[in-house]
Amino acid sequence: PLLRDQGNSAYVRDTGRLHGGMLEWGFYEDKEPRLVDPEDIGNPEKTMASDSMRYLDLEEIAEPLEKALETTPILNELGWDERSSFNGLLSVTADAGSLIGESPEVRGFWLCEAVWVKDGPGCARLCAEQMVNGKTQVDMHSFDIARFYPAQKEKAFVKTRAFENAQTIYTPPVHPREPYISQRELFVSPFYSREKELGGYFDNEIGGWERALAYESNQQKLDNYFQEVPVRENEWDRRHVPYEIANAEHLAMSESAGMINLSHFA
Repeated sequence: PLLRDQGNSAYVRDTGRLHGGMLEWGFYEDKEPRLVDPEDIGNPEKTMASDSMRYLDLEEIAEPLEKALETTPILNELGWDERSSFNGLLSVTADAGSLIGESPEVRGFWLCEAVWVKDGPGCARLCAEQMVNGKTQVDMHSFDIARFYPAQKEKAFVKTRAFENAQTIYTPPVHPREPYISQRELFVSPFYSREKELGGYFDNEIGGWERALAYESNQQKLDNYFQEVPVRENEWDRRHVPYEIANAEHLAMSESAGMINLSHFA
């Protein structure tokens, strides 16, 4: 059995060993996750049985462990096994997705990285399908290793975005359209300042480009199309995307004319 302590970014599970199971407690560092440079992963002075297992200092997890002992009192009875304790590394990418496929730079070099336990079988199948058939049965966009643009592969970009993603692995819950805070305004169009004056909604960037999803200045167009624009009753369904204004903009263009900025696709 597996018990999640979501508010504490932790979990407890039975290891399921043959001669009496042991409880394993794990904690995801969400406030100030420590990043490890890829070149430092294999440092023998810091690793244990594998490169992803590092020595654990009990003081580093004192606060979440104390909360866990309150939530799951049986942990107090079992005690602490230092020999089986370790600080495990997690592979977190710039967009929190896995990396699957043939390297764009090195032909014949295949990767299936940043894959966690629950996704292992599925990701392995996708990689195998690509290698054998040259295609997969599902859309690979969010896993494709070639999805990143050059600017998104720069070390500073990867580091800051990975740090941001690492803070939301368990807690707090993140909206699917939650905008990134770091590494913004990498690329802007020549009209960016004017778009901001018009109240452009730049909640999300795409490929490093700031793209307006709609404009606050077009709010008044809703007066003309309020009967045709669908209402999204739930706040979470409207969050980060101004659907009503965007719909009114589309309807207005279909009846007259408009200008769309496509410079981001160049």
